[in-house]
Amino acid sequence: MKALGRFAPLAVILVALVALYLSPARHLITLDSLRSHQLALQSLVAQHPMEALSLYMAAYATCCALCLPFNLVITLAGGLMFGPWVATPATVVAGGIGSLGAYFAARTAFAGPLLRLAERRGGALHKVVDGFGKNAFSYVLSLRLIPVFPFWVVSVAAGVVSPPIWSFVSATMLGIIPATFIYTGLGAGFGKAFASGQPVSLSVIFAPHVILPLLGLAVLSLAPVALARFRKAP
Repeated sequence: MKALGRFAPLAVILVALVALYLSPARHLITLDSLRSHQLALQSLVAQHPMEALSLYMAAYATCCALCLPFNLVITLAGGLMFGPWVATPATVVAGGIGSLGAYFAARTAFAGPLLRLAERRGGALHKVVDGFGKNAFSYVLSLRLIPVFPFWVVSVAAGVVSPPIWSFVSATMLGIIPATFIYTGLGAGFGKAFASGQPVSLSVIFAPHVILPLLGLAVLSLAPVALARFRKAP
């Protein structure tokens, strides 16, 4: 029973994902849906700004906690509704909180067995786990800065390796700031495009002028780890 209990948080996430894909709700969180509901969302913000912001943060945190694949569209919605200067800090805080759901689910299910296996086997696995633990902040920060890694993948991977919680959360919140600001800015721009009837596409997110600066930041974030290894080298 105790062993089964380890997998309970992970089971909740899996059930939520299966329920999502079996329901029509998965078709509602799209760019086309944002276009269709733009006026309703902006009216909600105008009439109930604090309630709308709270609901937005709750939706984003839930998405992160349950590993739902809607982070990008919700972030764009935040930019459309609130603009980048409000949506960015709200998204960063909600993302930091929500990331703990997937982190703890993976940590509860897999961290203990992995650490014991690393201790027994030694070698490369032990070096990876030990290195991640010692440089958790830099590693998580780099992974968060690179937008090609889905949010939930990084949370689950960190939970499995089990770095300190504070390092994980602080690196998560700091690491998602650049991409979040870009995406909320795009969301605000999409809102103007929707209003004027112009076509929009998510392909702009993968344009070089968006991706390359984020990759550069990710490389820089690993500089302390590289410097420490260089100093240790004989």
